[in-house]
Amino acid sequence: MSKDILVPQINVNDKDVEILSWKVADGDYVQAGQIIVAVENSKGVTELSSEFEGYISLCCKEGEIMKVNEILAKILDTKETVSRNDVQITNDVKYNQEKFVNILEGVRFSNKALQYLEENKIEKHKFNQQGLVTKRALTAENKAPKKKSNDQNVAVKLSEVVTERVALSRSKAIEIDLLSWAQNDGVLTSSLTVYLNSSSIRKTVKNFAYLNDQLLPLIIYEFARLLKEMPLFNSYYTDGFANLYKDINIAIAMDLGFGLKAPVIIDANALDLKRISDEINELAYLCVENKIPSNRLVNSTVTVTDLSGDNIFNFMPKINSHQSMILGIGGDRNVAGEPLSLTCVFDHRLLTGRDVSIFLNELKNRLDSYGSDITDAQDVVNSNSDSNACFKCLISMQDYANEFKQDTYMLKVINGDGLTKHICHSCFMGY
Repeated sequence: MSKDILVPQINVNDKDVEILSWKVADGDYVQAGQIIVAVENSKGVTELSSEFEGYISLCCKEGEIMKVNEILAKILDTKETVSRNDVQITNDVKYNQEKFVNILEGVRFSNKALQYLEENKIEKHKFNQQGLVTKRALTAENKAPKKKSNDQNVAVKLSEVVTERVALSRSKAIEIDLLSWAQNDGVLTSSLTVYLNSSSIRKTVKNFAYLNDQLLPLIIYEFARLLKEMPLFNSYYTDGFANLYKDINIAIAMDLGFGLKAPVIIDANALDLKRISDEINELAYLCVENKIPSNRLVNSTVTVTDLSGDNIFNFMPKINSHQSMILGIGGDRNVAGEPLSLTCVFDHRLLTGRDVSIFLNELKNRLDSYGSDITDAQDVVNSNSDSNACFKCLISMQDYANEFKQDTYMLKVINGDGLTKHICHSCFMGY
């Protein structure tokens, strides 16, 4: 009896992965949950684990491109040899030497890549320290249409200027394909930007120790609540229809020096401010450790990208597939007032400039409401329109009632400083 381990849908946009390295040998006995292989997708490298216990029989080789739901390996009760089309894998793991040729330190070429280099007379040493080089990576740039130059005054040919050609990583090549979706699928993109000073908001944020002086959790918190009120921003277009997502799953684009990833906060609108902050911190840690579970990279409905930490004030992010918008957060803490920019790049087939103007200005106003010159966190709540807002998650009585569709109530509590505050039943029961 055998059990199949299939290529998972690691990212909603991915159709395939590349097998980078097997962590086990053919015929090894593996435990359920044991890491067995590292694969590369559009968001970088992901390690996959076995769902079952038993003897593993590998069904593909390193460097091979495998489609989602194809068989990676089989788990057997006894050691066997498995075949898949013309691929034969046995307990002899010498296929590592057969499939790849190590010609320089830090670089490996697939056989097809070597053939491509030879046919195009490309020198191998130019790829030193580039890791795994496949034909797909070498030919990725050929997918883009070549534009003819109309400038007749160019005296030097490009080939005489370019001194070196370096292959892009496969994850970058896939990213190019995915981000080209907006141009190739008829998406009519536009963008609008609003600006606000964040210095007074940051003073308030200091009252919430768990925020670690970060504005991103606060922005995500208000952004998620606003998406609930304006669902067209949490949708995608197909054939004259707006497809409204039931859930609000916010992907946060992160590049912490280990490749771009977009882990997802599930049901973001149902989380309080502390939970959102904890989620962001946890996802950032998992990105650095390269331990993001595959189920946290899928099913996003909208995306946020934040470059304010790099003091990038203005930029134009790209809409992801099957989404109607992306929110770009820019800023510069070296400028007086520590200004922020909020840029919405949107699908004009679903949203109008007026829609986006209302959305961005409402988001700006909500963030500005935290900017009073105050020293106590209770005043943050009191500065909102509803004085009965929960001091812990900041949800108003009206929003709380709308969210849970049932009888709701707030409790009055007295903190250690003798101040009277309100807390929603959900937060109270969560203590």
